[in-house]
Amino acid sequence: MRNRRLFITFFLFLLSLSQLGFSQAPGTAYNTAFNYVVTFYPRWFTYHQFASPNRLIGPNRISPIYHAVVAINVDTAYASAFFTITNEPVIVTIPSTNTIYSVLMLDEYGNLVPGMKITASQPGTPPKVYALIGPNWSGGTLPDGAIQIRPGVNIGAIIFRADNYIKNGNTYQDMHDEANTFRKNLCLVPLSQYQPCPNAGKTEILPQFIFAVPYKGIAVGLIAIDPIAFLKNLRTAVLSPTTELTPEEQTLSDNFNAFFHNPRNWPQMAAATKAAHADIDRNYFATTWQGTNWIHFTDIAEWVQPSQYLDRSSVTDYIQYGNNITAASYYHAFVDGNGIPLDGSKHNYVLTFEQGQQPLVQRFWSVTAYLPLSIELVPNRANKYAVASYTPGLDTAGDGSVSIVMAVNKPADVPEANWLPIPRGPFNILLRAYGPQNAATYVPPQIQVLLQ
Repeated sequence: MRNRRLFITFFLFLLSLSQLGFSQAPGTAYNTAFNYVVTFYPRWFTYHQFASPNRLIGPNRISPIYHAVVAINVDTAYASAFFTITNEPVIVTIPSTNTIYSVLMLDEYGNLVPGMKITASQPGTPPKVYALIGPNWSGGTLPDGAIQIRPGVNIGAIIFRADNYIKNGNTYQDMHDEANTFRKNLCLVPLSQYQPCPNAGKTEILPQFIFAVPYKGIAVGLIAIDPIAFLKNLRTAVLSPTTELTPEEQTLSDNFNAFFHNPRNWPQMAAATKAAHADIDRNYFATTWQGTNWIHFTDIAEWVQPSQYLDRSSVTDYIQYGNNITAASYYHAFVDGNGIPLDGSKHNYVLTFEQGQQPLVQRFWSVTAYLPLSIELVPNRANKYAVASYTPGLDTAGDGSVSIVMAVNKPADVPEANWLPIPRGPFNILLRAYGPQNAATYVPPQIQVLLQ
């Protein structure tokens, strides 16, 4: 009799859970929300950043005002657009230039699109016309000589980077004017509006305040204080008609929507959202390289397996729109060589490349300091945001080493070119190598406290 009563009590308990929306095993709503955030986190960013499609834009300058994309840098002149080729092809016209430029074509999650054929080009490359063609286009008349590209997706991002300096032997040539001219003369228009490089399709250079929206700060803030609002935003992005889901992702989306429909599940799902973002951060900081304190991912922009979705969300939070490792490699540090957080209020620091220890690059390497929240540039009176292989006057010591000194104010005995301003508080450092020639084996030196 007693066992029967226990069974009835347990049955009524399960029934009550079913009526509350927990018809599956306890914790399923939590697990579903957790996986949903890890899988679709990049869509929160691209959905909100997707403004006017098929419109090339670029900032008139880069400074700490720029927040739209995390970890922006001053190494190149930018022009970018979100393209949509659902209804008709988009025509991209690339002028000839005397500087080096690279092109990044990504899907909604930051992956390189499978049909990408535009790559980095050397000075003097002749002008070219490309036609981006969607999966559903049945055919028509393209511009004469247009090179057909089938990205395999209907929408995505195309990002041009023109180098402000180009390597000439052991020195660098200033190409700021040429890089800016190049990006201004890029053209991108739907086929129905095409004529040979119309003014309407040229890059619009906009005031940098247009790019001041701190998307990462907003996302992190919502997750911390109102995770349900974040989930509503993310759900809108995933359900938008532009989103293309795999069968597995569609199942995850459907399951999430079923749970999210019942507000009684929201406490679990809110907790899962916070836990998922914490795991996204944990994964980023745990991915260190060759026993050092440098964070380094080798799969950027090539996350083809569901097992890599955590990586793509982690990288979205810290190096959104990064190149794959054949185009650029990234090394990120939040702590010094002893594992102590970098803090400009406590120490000055130095990063010393011994002779032969600089990254081997076809283009350049650079070191940039960032504030911690949105990985944004450090405001400073010198308006200086990077020290790089191209920095004019970069001093090499008698033993062949190059030292970058990180300090709030320039120490008296440090050359101006070798000084990188940092904030009077926590910061982080990102080392970039564009056109890396030894990415598989290169290990940067550790950042050290500068002894006075």
